[in-house]
Formats: sequence, structure tokens, C-alpha cells
Amino acid sequence: MTTIYVGNLPVSANEADLRVLFERYGKVDSVKLINDRETGRPR
Repeated sequence: MTTIYVGNLPVSANEADLRVLFERYGKVDSVKLINDRETGRPR
């Protein structure tokens, strides 16, 4: 398994959109967006 970090995503990005984008290049086991603890918005 390989883990990648993708930064500078727009606030509107969601896990489903990222999965579709990266599945073009191979199987995606999971997608996880990290949220800011204070605002609840993706970082």
C-alpha cells in the first residue's frame, strides 16, 4: 500500500471527487480528508 499527501486542494474538494480523480491511475483503497479541529472545514 502507498500513501500520498495532496495539498492545496480547494475547500470544495470532497472524498468522492478525489477518488474519481485518482482511480484513473489505479485502485484507490481509501480517501481521507483531514478537517481543521476548530472550524470543521478541510485543511
